[in-house]
Amino acid sequence: MCQSTPAEGIGSSVKEDDSESPARRRLAILLVDHGSKRDEANSMLDEMAKMVISRLELTTNVGSDTPSDHEVVGVFPAHMEIAPPSIQDSMREAVLNHRAEHVVVLPFFLSRGRHIQQDIPALVADAVNCLQSEHGAQFTHEIRPHLGVSDRLADLLLVRAGLPVPTVHPDGIERS
Repeated sequence: MCQSTPAEGIGSSVKEDDSESPARRRLAILLVDHGSKRDEANSMLDEMAKMVISRLELTTNVGSDTPSDHEVVGVFPAHMEIAPPSIQDSMREAVLNHRAEHVVVLPFFLSRGRHIQQDIPALVADAVNCLQSEHGAQFTHEIRPHLGVSDRLADLLLVRAGLPVPTVHPDGIERS
């Protein structure tokens, strides 16, 4: 039997779009961090999930020239260990309660260490197997790259240091 804790209320949902549109795949985002004994540390992931939802709603309200083939049904925080909700609990919430057809796992980690290479893939595989074997859930999933090294992260470090962020990217492309 699959391990779980009650997953009621996990995650932030995106408001449903009532307009008629071609069938779009229901996508859920699982935002995964390590987990901590400290509630304050764990609540940061909840805050980040809400911020991602806010950004998604902003892009949906503003509109886009490129229609998406996905309907994001929610951003669900999940802790790898120590604190709930677990990866399995959040994936269960996304797939069974929000009817996600595709789950994108986003590791909220800076480095490509053991958790990224081994632990998270194993925990995701266990959750997928559980949902498929015990609930007959049919969905796809992918684990996207961790935060790692990026220009935007470098910009954030400059901001946090109280320094100006260049308006021209190192490769010469001007930013807005």
